[in-house]
Amino acid sequence: MPKHIESALIKITRNFIWNDTRSPPINLEQLYQPRESGGLNLLDIKSRNEAIEITWVKTYLEITPTRPTWAYIIDLLINNLKTKKNVNNENKLDNFFLQNWNPPTKGHNSKLLPNEALKIVQTAKKHNIIFAPIKMSKDIKKQLPAWNNIGAPKNTYHKSKNKCLQETHNIKNIKNLIKCRKRLTRLRGDPLHIPRKTCACSDCKRDRANGCKNPHNCAQVANEILSKLAPKFDTKSKPRKDDLSLTHHRKEKNNQAHIRCTGEILFDPTITIRSNVNEGFRIFTEPELISLTPAHRLQAPIRGLNLIQDKLTIYTDGSCINNGKKDARCGSGIWINKNHPNNRAIKIPGKRQSNQIAEVAAILIA
Repeated sequence: MPKHIESALIKITRNFIWNDTRSPPINLEQLYQPRESGGLNLLDIKSRNEAIEITWVKTYLEITPTRPTWAYIIDLLINNLKTKKNVNNENKLDNFFLQNWNPPTKGHNSKLLPNEALKIVQTAKKHNIIFAPIKMSKDIKKQLPAWNNIGAPKNTYHKSKNKCLQETHNIKNIKNLIKCRKRLTRLRGDPLHIPRKTCACSDCKRDRANGCKNPHNCAQVANEILSKLAPKFDTKSKPRKDDLSLTHHRKEKNNQAHIRCTGEILFDPTITIRSNVNEGFRIFTEPELISLTPAHRLQAPIRGLNLIQDKLTIYTDGSCINNGKKDARCGSGIWINKNHPNNRAIKIPGKRQSNQIAEVAAILIA
């Protein structure tokens, strides 16, 4: 809905409620609340319009085979922006939500976008809609774009080094980079890959026939890009197993319940994205708090003797002034390491004061 229409409707609503009074005794924000909270349950037109805009973004981010055609057109329109920012490999941009660059929402460049496309970008920025999966499967990581990957730090890409990978090898996603790099680790087969420009292995021969002048160098560049990816996006990283998943039988029962629209559906506690990339998009996030390390469930300590998995040496002691007398005062000390945050000096309260009490207290507190 255009802004001027929205403003006009809000004004009509306000004038109707307060009979054209210039100074309404209660603001509209209160009247939007339900009657139980002192409002009139009025329709909040602004919030409704924002919710509609968010649903458009949601549809745009449905990166599945059934994705609507207009979403691909918006991808092309956004990727064709000649941004003033220094975006490496701008001819290989994909969906900007999956990459570490932001299209402009103000200024001359933003005017090159149709209003509908610009509104999607503005809505996403306003509500902090970003790709922030907790943990991804290896297959999902391979689907992510190779260029300007959000898991890659600054200075990962170099225009001259990457040119052959983009134009000759036609690298588009992480899976393509892995395939290009694979020859570097080939330890078997005939012939083996040799780290030189004239390598005679089948992969290098094919790449030279396609126009690559130095296939080994391109494989090294691909390996360099992959090695810089953050742990959450690195296909070689192996997060801890947290057993947060349903059994195959239980998943099948859930699927049947979804299809038939009847029956019980058991909540799946898994935090790993396995089926589609669009499962990793989040709204109302705090981008500065997003971690690049895969999450894992903290395990409860095992009852019995194996309470502490990692070895930690703690020093404790207790002392007492006038030990054995009525005016005795005791204290305890705990020391782990220099400047350790859990180092403590403790004054023991209570009437019973002795050296032994101080030593036992230190052990219990530690």
